Amino acid sequence: MSFKGIVLTNQGKILLNKAHESKIFKLKCLRIGDGFYTDDHENCESVVHSLFDVPININRENNKIIIDADVINYEQEECYMREIAIIALDENNNEIVYAYDNAGNDAEILARSSQVIYETRLRFYFIIENDISVHISVSSNMYALNADLQVLNSKLDKMVLHPNLIINADFSNCINQRAMNEYGQMGDGTTQLKTYYTIDRWCKGHETTSIIVCDDYVRFKSRVGTDQATFGQALEFPKMYAGKTLTLSCKIKEIVGSVEFGLFYGSNNYLSKPSLNSININATGIHHVTVRVPENFNEDLLVVLFYMHNELNQGDYVDIEWVKLEHGEVATPFIPRLRGEELQLCQRFYENFLHSMYCIVPTNTSKVATPLMGFKVKKRTIPKVTTEGFYSHTNSATKLAAEQESVVVSTNGITYIQLTEAVGATMCYVKNLEIDSEIYFNCSF
Repeated sequence: MSFKGIVLTNQGKILLNKAHESKIFKLKCLRIGDGFYTDDHENCESVVHSLFDVPININRENNKIIIDADVINYEQEECYMREIAIIALDENNNEIVYAYDNAGNDAEILARSSQVIYETRLRFYFIIENDISVHISVSSNMYALNADLQVLNSKLDKMVLHPNLIINADFSNCINQRAMNEYGQMGDGTTQLKTYYTIDRWCKGHETTSIIVCDDYVRFKSRVGTDQATFGQALEFPKMYAGKTLTLSCKIKEIVGSVEFGLFYGSNNYLSKPSLNSININATGIHHVTVRVPENFNEDLLVVLFYMHNELNQGDYVDIEWVKLEHGEVATPFIPRLRGEELQLCQRFYENFLHSMYCIVPTNTSKVATPLMGFKVKKRTIPKVTTEGFYSHTNSATKLAAEQESVVVSTNGITYIQLTEAVGATMCYVKNLEIDSEIYFNCSF
């Protein structure tokens, strides 16, 4: 195409002089037209016959402004590219033809084709004072500037949905295989410190803690004041996080009092303070904290923990909707897993048969019972197996004298259960069969 050379218009000169005072200069786009302009190009105040706008990209080298605009043939109807105008904005955001050129009878046709695609890059150089800030005002068409795309890509990088490292993190629809509505005192003794599992994968660490399963949240509550209460999840393979940057986030529906939230660690099955990093929460909403695990991290425990202790009063509570742990420095949106997937992840650590299951006994005098079913999911380690007891297969209300003495078990299922005595039949029920591969630890706070 035969352009003679774009020139600064009289309007453009006035605008540039004003920019010397305001130190702000706004450009909008490159405008393409096919009209004839016969006057001096410096006098041009508008494109004769506008066809379309092209977004521009600006680069700066000291006082030199480089403006690039890419015209692609398949994006436009067939036309002559006769007029080109750089459109700027004045202090009232009115359009100004800053620079203009017209090819006249030497204009080339822009041929639309879906078979032959080509792109024409137009580049313009202008000199402008170093201290003037140049901005781009994006036009209303459906194009994106290169600079805008770079900013958008940067934002998208931060908004990639990282996988949640927490299992059973959606407390609005939590997995609760143990099937209790409230998990309270851990046992008969008041000094018992062993953690007690509640909803799947989550345990409470102190006698003073209650976990209440509600419709769309879980309530973590202190039953006794002037003490401490904990609620957390131990991560599998904690040493794999050495040198990693992790971000914890949670959504709090309601809170009375305050709670510390963070990533705690420990050795030899004892959780200890201080945490790797934590925040104190005393308000509703979404909260997050970033944790950088040391390169030399070699601890046995890494636990996502809610910890009540500061000026703790009886009845203080926090209602939790969800929890997330992810790689990186940014807390990305929480997306719950499919419930079936979540259940399988939970059953890798724990599963139960709360009602009953048939067991086969070789003979009436045998002290060995074999359950008819294997585990629903392969366990993370050899599980602990417990039962309520054995019952008659003809009358499930009749408990037999036989009790579980020992069990031969793998990660896939139970080979057989050794009984204290024969059940007197070749078939029986086992009630409340629990298979537990959870991670247990003590709180030494």
